Amino acid sequence: MRQALRELVLEGRLRRQGRGTVVAGPKLEQPLSLASYTEGVRRQGRTPGRSLVTLDRFPCTDALAAETGLTRGEPVWHLERVLLADDERVGLESTYVSVARVPHLDTDFEPDSSFYGYLNARGVHFGDADERIETVLATPREALLIGTPPALPRRCC
Repeated sequence: MRQALRELVLEGRLRRQGRGTVVAGPKLEQPLSLASYTEGVRRQGRTPGRSLVTLDRFPCTDALAAETGLTRGEPVWHLERVLLADDERVGLESTYVSVARVPHLDTDFEPDSSFYGYLNARGVHFGDADERIETVLATPREALLIGTPPALPRRCC
């Protein structure tokens, strides 16, 4: 019985909550496109939400510059949020953007709102983008943020 429950948890059909095991809600499907998380969740008839973890400003590192095309030392915002669907934690989002592009992100942006919507309202439109989604083992910090046991695979954005 324990093995069967463990397999159902790994498949995402059940989830552990406190000391019990409950039936998991439907899986969130987010098609790959240049559309906002908000739009994707609403298309599935669910209510999107976000919870701010951090909003930091720092000089762009060599590693980040190599991945993003930003300039080493350039001021960069790092926005990290827990993604919600119907108030259930479904993922962790980590966004890096140049301070020059959105200088007042720390004062003008509502962290529980759509970042795409915020950029669009300021005349920033995407021509193309790189989005990376990978299954990795959740660190203890990430597991705590998204409500999953540590060292179980999670979806990373």
